[in-house]
Amino acid sequence: MNISQKTFIGWSLAILPILASVLWFYVFAGIGGGSDDPSTILGNVADSVLLSKILISIAALSIALVIVSYVMFSRGLAADSDNPFLGNFTALLLIISGAINLVNANNFSASLSMYDSNAAQALNMFVLGNLEFGANDILFGVALITLGKAVREVKNKLGPAIILNIVSFGALIIGVINIVNVFATNDILGMVSWLGWVLVSVLIGIGVIRSKS
Repeated sequence: MNISQKTFIGWSLAILPILASVLWFYVFAGIGGGSDDPSTILGNVADSVLLSKILISIAALSIALVIVSYVMFSRGLAADSDNPFLGNFTALLLIISGAINLVNANNFSASLSMYDSNAAQALNMFVLGNLEFGANDILFGVALITLGKAVREVKNKLGPAIILNIVSFGALIIGVINIVNVFATNDILGMVSWLGWVLVSVLIGIGVIRSKS
């Protein structure tokens, strides 16, 4: 891993998941009012459409760069392992999941644009793109599980050992929770899954920054 790629992956994973999380939570809980009613959330966000679109765009770009970093990191794991399947498989799943997330973010922005002219259709687009759990969450959960396994199989492991263990077992646990939440749709599980992913991402970023390879 050359120094420019290492720097990009490390700092992207160390900072951007936190930035994206803050922006999403602010849009939904701050501007959206923290309501459980999707129509109320969308209506509140649409009232501040310009600010909301800017924040959504920054959050979506941050997530896109995080996914790119994850893909590069996973490909690096594959190249540095005697069994490259897990790293490559993780990278492919993350590419698919990342593309779907970008489409969902675009749908959110589009729902804001059409809210004044067609509120019902805008609400349907908003719900389908941002509030419904489905195959993409399962894909992302599986990707986290295989990522946790791939991290332990590489020759040049993340250090120190505490970061390796938290990342490996944390990714496995968060991946399982992410899949379970598709069927349970529990707010607490969803929050644990999201915050756990942020923690794992930040620790990977720190591990990459600290690494010598």
